[in-house]
Parts: sequence; structure tokens; C-alpha cells
Amino acid sequence: MPGDLNGLFSGYDAKKRAYDPKSWAFPEGRGRKGQEGSTLKDPNCVLPAAAEALRPYTPDLVSSITGTPKETLLQVYETYGSTGKPDKAGTELYAMGGRSTRWGRRTSAP
Repeated sequence: MPGDLNGLFSGYDAKKRAYDPKSWAFPEGRGRKGQEGSTLKDPNCVLPAAAEALRPYTPDLVSSITGTPKETLLQVYETYGSTGKPDKAGTELYAMGGRSTRWGRRTSAP
């Protein structure tokens, strides 16, 4: 299971210090679309694992970390949650603030 791999991807061979990507294939009969009619009970399903990892981040905790008022966070969550409909779309963006220099990429200030 993913949680049992100590931060490594499946298929890692410690002696060879390399991965065997064959273990990354979709299970037989599931194809690229995944499992039809999934109940999210599959231990390899990412959604339950993500929900468990994010469970401690209550609106109060996120507010204390980010400095964003709790009421504003709740409004953002409500707005984003309302996009879970066939005629709507929600988008998430992520950036580390990396920048390029003549010495290569940096992810922090000098």
C-alpha cells in the first residue's frame, strides 16, 4: 500500500537503486479510466488518503496558519464547492515561487 512505502514509489529495488515502472500499470481490466462505479473503498484510491491527510486542517487551523479570516475561508470553500456541478468548473493553481537565475532554479530568496 502507498502508506507502507516510506515515501518511495512502488517498484523500488534498493539493491539496484532503481524503479521498475511495471508496478505502476493500471490493474487488469481497469484501463486508463480507473474503476467504474468506485465506492472509494479501494485502499489505492487517492481521495480517502487525501481526506485523511487533510482532516486536521480545520478552518480555525488554516486561518491561524495563513492569517486569512475564518469567514473568508468559509466563503472560498463554499464558492469552490458550488462548482461541483456539470455546468460549472473549479480550478486550483499551485506555485512554489521558483525563479530562474543564471546559476539555475531557486525556490527561495537569496
